[in-house]
Amino acid sequence: MHWADIAAIVGIIGGVATAVGFVFKTAIKGSLYPVSSRMDSLIDSLDRLNKTFDKQEIRIDTIDSRLDDHDRMLAHHDEKLTNLSKEVFKHNA
Repeated sequence: MHWADIAAIVGIIGGVATAVGFVFKTAIKGSLYPVSSRMDSLIDSLDRLNKTFDKQEIRIDTIDSRLDDHDRMLAHHDEKLTNLSKEVFKHNA
């Protein structure tokens, strides 16, 4: 073999390697795009879910605060009823 033949073979191998690399790279991009798109969609869904949970947490805190207020009012009313009962028993005794 002459140097010219070797150079021609190396050139052909280089061209084939470049073509195979291009085809492989294009195939990978094409197959990963749907996965990437689904991942973006999943991330968006998780962000919306997180915002929903944050809103629910605020609502739960508000309800919990109202329940605490209600419990204090009930305790106050229970105290009033107890005092009134004591007065009624004193009067009737």
